[in-house]
Parts: sequence; C-alpha cells; structure tokens
Amino acid sequence: DRTTILDLAQQACDNFQPDVIVGSSLGGALAMRMARCYQIPAVLISPVWNTQVNLASFGSAALLLQAFAAPALRDIFTDELPARSLILHSPRDDVFDFNHSRALLMRPHNELPGDGEEIRRIRDVAVQLRNRFDLTSQIDGQECPDRLLATGNDHRMNDTQSLQVIAAAASS
Repeated sequence: DRTTILDLAQQACDNFQPDVIVGSSLGGALAMRMARCYQIPAVLISPVWNTQVNLASFGSAALLLQAFAAPALRDIFTDELPARSLILHSPRDDVFDFNHSRALLMRPHNELPGDGEEIRRIRDVAVQLRNRFDLTSQIDGQECPDRLLATGNDHRMNDTQSLQVIAAAASS
C-alpha cells in the first residue's frame, strides 16, 4: 500500500541520508517526492509522474498494474519537480512518452527561479553532460528544456551510453 511505500522511502532517506536520489520509471515519482521532502538533488530516469502510462507496454502485467498498483500509487504521483534535478528520458520511450517529461519541466511552478548559484550549477551540469556525451538538445524540432537530457533507446535506459550518463549525472 502507498503508506508503506512512502514510509519505507522516508526510512531509507532518514537512515542513509543520501547526497542524491536516483529513481526510474515509477520509482521516479517516489524519487521526486523524497527529493523535494529532503531538499536533495535527484536524477530522474524516464519518470512516471502521472497516470498516463501506456499500460499495453506492460503486456500481461498491465491488468495487475491497473487493478492493484495504479490506485495505490496515485497519491505518490506529483508534478512538483525538485529544483536540483535532472531528467534523463529516451525520445523512443514506449511506456511513458518523452513529451511528458518536457511537459513536467514546462509547468510554471517547475521553472527554475532566478539566477542563483544552485540554479546555474544544475544548468551547467546539464550542458556539460550534453557536451560530454554528444546528446541532442532538440527533439522533433523543439528545444529540450535545460534539465531534460535525451538519451537511451527505450524506457529501460539500460544501453551503455544511458548508464554512463546516469552515473555521471548522479556523481555531478
């Protein structure tokens, strides 16, 4: 149940006091919530932050997800992005569309405020990662928001380059 999920995540943050939280897919929603709560940076990998998931991509597990997990997880979803966060998402994601991450970053309450040192740092990290890994800054003719890095072949983000980008982002 969702209380247990949130409780376990809070216990982990309390016990380990992480410097950064990394979350992928549904874990991205939980990572967003924990990073905001504990004011720590987050690396979000294809984060599922709302209920608009392509359930067909889950195959036979879709019915179980829809019947049991989705209702319990709905309260974990948030559209409040931690200020010190980067999103890595594949433009070829068939589970949670790349444009959902673009939309998340474009929400007015998620725009980076002002020009403070932390804000410049997160933008600099994104630029450095784009340059280091030769990542495109445009998808479908549209500029990617500062904190959105387009990498990967699919939702899993388990190709070599994506794993290297994830490791570099988490250590930045």
